[in-house]
Parts: sequence; structure tokens; C-alpha cells
Amino acid sequence: KNFIKGAAENALTNLKYYSYRGVELEDEMSRIRELISTIDNAFNVGSLMGTEGNIKNIYYECWNKIFKQEVEFERRVKNPPDNMINSLISFGNMMMYSVCLNEIYRTGLIPSIGYLHSPGDNRLPLSYDIAEIFKPVITDRVIFRVINLEIIKEKDFDKKGKLMFMNEKAKRKFVDEFEERLKTT
Repeated sequence: KNFIKGAAENALTNLKYYSYRGVELEDEMSRIRELISTIDNAFNVGSLMGTEGNIKNIYYECWNKIFKQEVEFERRVKNPPDNMINSLISFGNMMMYSVCLNEIYRTGLIPSIGYLHSPGDNRLPLSYDIAEIFKPVITDRVIFRVINLEIIKEKDFDKKGKLMFMNEKAKRKFVDEFEERLKTT
């Protein structure tokens, strides 16, 4: 429950940041707060993950209001990504999982034991569990930065049919921004 609460509170922190800067997000923040209040009543991991999914859907609805660059982003599509933003999310999340896994190995914890994600979902679910907390304040903030400052644009992607993948130049730019974000407190 605390993994989901931490992730949701960090998503709210992002929305508050942009709300203070004039982006109209009060309705969405209120809906997320309402869902956060139900987390303690979750009776199993499935219902908890359902609440998390609802929170993320509302959170992702806000992104087009936050972006200053004209982008296509209606909903989260994972494998394979269908637009520039989904491609950035997938790449950024992969980086966050790697950072978390590295830190798990340094602590001596067992990464194959997860609380939210099961070994059937992936082989090292603890890194996915822990990454949930940090994705909003690290990965998502990097995405907002590279889009709003136009560090990465649509020309930095390769389109294959209806799918979009980051080219090497975009990956380098994203990694540089991600590493800079990791240096902040």
C-alpha cells in the first residue's frame, strides 16, 4: 500500500508544481486524492493495482495540459510504444528499473521477491515495486523537461508503421537529462 501511496503522492507533487505555474489541474488532483484515500481499504494486491491504474489514468490525462510542445498522447501504450510520449515513458521507466535494481543489489535484498509485481510479471519484481515511487519525480519530470524545453522533438524518433522508437540521439539526450536529475535532491 505504501508503494502505491508513495507513487500517487509523488504524482500529485508533479501536478501541484504545474498547478502553481498556472496549469488548471485542480479537478484531476482532487480525483487522485480521493483515490489515495481508498488505498488503505484495498483487500488484495489486485484491487490495489486497480486503484493504482485509475490514479495513473487520471495522472496521464493531465500530461497534455503540462506539455508546451504539441504532442500526441491520449493514453499509455507500453509494448511497443505508439507515439513519442509512450516511447519516452518506456525508455525512462526502463532506466528507473535499472537504477532501482542496482541499488537493490547494493543492499543485499533479494530482487526476485516483490510485493506488487510477481515473478511471473518479470524476473526481478522488487525493482519494479520500488521504481513506482520514483518514476513520477525522476522519469516523469525528465519527460516534462525534455518536451517543454524542446530538448527532444518528434524528429528524434523513428516511425515504423504506427509505432515510434527513440533514435540514438534522443536516447543520449534523455540519458543526459536523467543522470542530471539523479544528481538533484
